[in-house]
Amino acid sequence: MRKVAVVGVGQTVCGRRDDVNFPELIYEAVKKVLEDTGLTIKDIDAVVAGSMPAPMEGVNAPHLYWADALGAYQKPIIRVATCGTTGGSIAHCGFYHVASGLFDVVLVVGAEKMYENDPQATMTTIWDYTYDRPFLAGAPGVFAMQALEYAHRFNINIDDLAEAAAIISVRNHEAALDNPYAHIKMKITVDDVLKSRVVSYPIRLLDVCPISDGACAVIFASEEKASLMVHAQSSSHQKKKQKKSQTHQHG
Repeated sequence: MRKVAVVGVGQTVCGRRDDVNFPELIYEAVKKVLEDTGLTIKDIDAVVAGSMPAPMEGVNAPHLYWADALGAYQKPIIRVATCGTTGGSIAHCGFYHVASGLFDVVLVVGAEKMYENDPQATMTTIWDYTYDRPFLAGAPGVFAMQALEYAHRFNINIDDLAEAAAIISVRNHEAALDNPYAHIKMKITVDDVLKSRVVSYPIRLLDVCPISDGACAVIFASEEKASLMVHAQSSSHQKKKQKKSQTHQHG
C-alpha cells in the first residue's frame, strides 16, 4: 500500500449552531480545509462523508443532501455511518481510498446537526425491538447496560470501572480547553465526575458528551501529491518573500 499524508484540516465551532443550516455548516468546514491546504475543490478526487444514523439527521441518505456543500458534484462519494465510531471510520475509509491507489486526494467530512432533530429518540430505535428497546432510554441507557455487562463478564469492581471512566472524562475535558472550537470547556477533576448526578447507572452526567452541532473536514493525499503540495507552497512562499524584498528596495 502507498504512504498517505493528512495535508489539511478544517473545523467549525461546535455547539448550538442555529446560525446555519446543515449544508451551510458542512460548507464552513470544507471551505476552511481548502484554505488550509491551498487546494481547490477541483483538486479533490473523491469525498467520504459520515454522521450518525440517517434518522438523526432528519433526512434519508444525508450525503446527497450535503453533496453541493461537500463539493461532490461529479465526484465519487461514499457515506459511512457506524454510530459513535463514525469519526474514526470515515478516517479509515479516506486513508484506504488513498493507500489502495484508488484515489490520490480525498476529502473526508464528519458532521452532526443534533439540535435540529431528536438524537436520543433515534438512538432508542437502533436496538432490537423485541428485547432491548423496552429497557433502553437513548444512548446513556445502552452504555449503562454495556458497562454493567463488561464489569460482570470480566469480574471488574464497578467502582474501579467508574474511576477509570472518570479519568478519561477529565483527560477529554482538558483537551477541550486547548481547542477553540470545542463545545464544552470545563476544568474538572475525577472527584467531580464521580460526584456528578447519575444519568443511567453507572453512567454519570460528566461521563457523557452533549448533543452538538459541528463539522470537521480532513484531506488525505498520497505521498507524491503531498510532496508536490509542499513544493508548490514553498515556491509560493519564496516568491512572496522575493516580491516583498524588491518592494522594500524600490521604496
